[in-house]
Amino acid sequence: MTAIAACRSCGVELFDNARFCYGCGSAVAGTDTHAEYKPVAVLFADVYLARERARCGDCDDAIPVMRAAFDHLSRERRLSGWSTLVNGVLVETLVDRAGEGDLAEAEAAIERLAGAPVDDDDGLAMRDIWLLRSRALLARARGEGVNYLEFVNRYRDMAASLGFEGHIAWAEAMP
Repeated sequence: MTAIAACRSCGVELFDNARFCYGCGSAVAGTDTHAEYKPVAVLFADVYLARERARCGDCDDAIPVMRAAFDHLSRERRLSGWSTLVNGVLVETLVDRAGEGDLAEAEAAIERLAGAPVDDDDGLAMRDIWLLRSRALLARARGEGVNYLEFVNRYRDMAASLGFEGHIAWAEAMP
């Protein structure tokens, strides 16, 4: 990736095709952000592209994108399904990298999501299942076997009770 410009809000160098600043989450000039859903959907797409970069070994560039996305959603008070998913991707990536400070940051991200208000029962179920998954991943990374097993069992039970096929598969894949 090559830098092409600097963010007008914070000065961070922007990369090719960036729609949002990785430093502050501001929309990049020239992007279509008029419809309310577009910035969030684009931000979410950026997070999943960053997730794929992280899976290919480029965590150092991917994690700031994820952080900026969650911070942007927090500032915009869009702590809902979108922020739950972004938080889950961030936590998973931090736990996978497990560098200095990553597990502490993952724990802080989990607690920030846990304390966020939820508007409806569907949002609560989504938040709670992602919290269980994230807490299980963190416990495993810390070598907390008993806590890990407790979280995994609760995660499996909740995934099955809600019929969330993706989470059921993820839960079953956890050792």
